[in-house]
Amino acid sequence: MTKSLIAPACSAIFDYITSRPKEKEIVIFIEDPHTIDNNAYMYETDFEYFNNPSINKIIIVGKRPQEFYLRFLFAGVPEEKMVQVGSIEEIDKYLSYKRGTAIYFLYDNYQVATNIRAREIVKQALEGGAAHD
Repeated sequence: MTKSLIAPACSAIFDYITSRPKEKEIVIFIEDPHTIDNNAYMYETDFEYFNNPSINKIIIVGKRPQEFYLRFLFAGVPEEKMVQVGSIEEIDKYLSYKRGTAIYFLYDNYQVATNIRAREIVKQALEGGAAHD
């Protein structure tokens, strides 16, 4: 969890995640519904951490995925590593479920219910045999 409007908080989380040793897939749904028109924090946040060879996929979820997509591009993240989806219900189609790959959910503190749903989706997929080598 992170606080979307506080760039140092986001940057610290991004740094921590990208410093972990495993390959990673990121599901990001950082969106504060109370200040939806203010995206200035995105350009003060170090999205450059995600320009990292250990990150295989970034799934951008929310009402404004194009803005995050553009910010990731400015940070040097390759286009082919990103996908934009409108709903958390779509993430299952884009996760690899490759054994040994960590899945990180980056969400705003206003998105706890959405995070719980995202984890349920992944758990159901894994219980259904989605994990593979």
